[in-house]
Amino acid sequence: MNFIVENLIQKTPSWHSWRAEGITATDITVIMGINPYKSIDQLYREKTGHEEPIKDNVAIKHGVEQEPIARSWIEAHQGIKLDTPCVRHKDHSIARCSLDGLDQVNKVLYEIKSPYSFDKVFDAIVFDKVPEYWTCQLQWQLFVTGYSHGFLSIWDSKQETCHFLRVEADPHLQKNLLEKALEFWKHVETLTPPEGALVSKNSEPLREKFERYFKIKENLKQLAQEEELLKNELFENQEEYRCFSYSVKKKKSPSSYDYKKMQQDGIEIANYLKPSSYHFTITKEKDCYNF
Repeated sequence: MNFIVENLIQKTPSWHSWRAEGITATDITVIMGINPYKSIDQLYREKTGHEEPIKDNVAIKHGVEQEPIARSWIEAHQGIKLDTPCVRHKDHSIARCSLDGLDQVNKVLYEIKSPYSFDKVFDAIVFDKVPEYWTCQLQWQLFVTGYSHGFLSIWDSKQETCHFLRVEADPHLQKNLLEKALEFWKHVETLTPPEGALVSKNSEPLREKFERYFKIKENLKQLAQEEELLKNELFENQEEYRCFSYSVKKKKSPSSYDYKKMQQDGIEIANYLKPSSYHFTITKEKDCYNF
């Protein structure tokens, strides 16, 4: 057997700790840069203990609720028994995954997806189109288990039916996944942020400057709203006029180009674009961790 089964129950505290100590199927999609919901910076901070992973939101809750229903449907309609073990690769202990459905008799994996968005269900059922990070997750699971193929099982919770897409193991892709995972884990072990992750410069004086910056931004926003209200009142009659030493005059806006029309007329706009330049932005995250 290519994998080791852990004595764990999914969703328990010990399971969360186990996931934090390696690379899961979800993690590998972040490392490969194809996960639309998490950045490499977030993953690095999670693995180094500087941030707690998101454990619950509307989409996650929907998936957790629907997964056992979908698994029971698959077992009944496929005539199989599915286990849900937590496993790791026998040679690479950081390579691990929590399986939605393991058919040990036929050596087949079932990765259950119950999208909160019906668009994903529709694309899968009608066009056999699924997000790239779904197939990447299944490839990681196939690598960990050593199985030759598995099924993306897209559960339609409204119609209570499942659509299957067969995925064959891709050794070349799996080799690349492992290399990227090992490279990322070296960054975690040595506490050196990988490319795309931010270096922490935590200090109280610096935080005070950030807080002051966003307070000023909020004040400016309120002033801008007040300014807009006053302008609307002053321009209410849509006419030019004078009031003591003040005046309201009509001005013509500068000309602009209809880029869409230019493209339709065959003008190659790209030939006239100036090269991109870099600039810094300041943003505030939803949660702040004191690490």
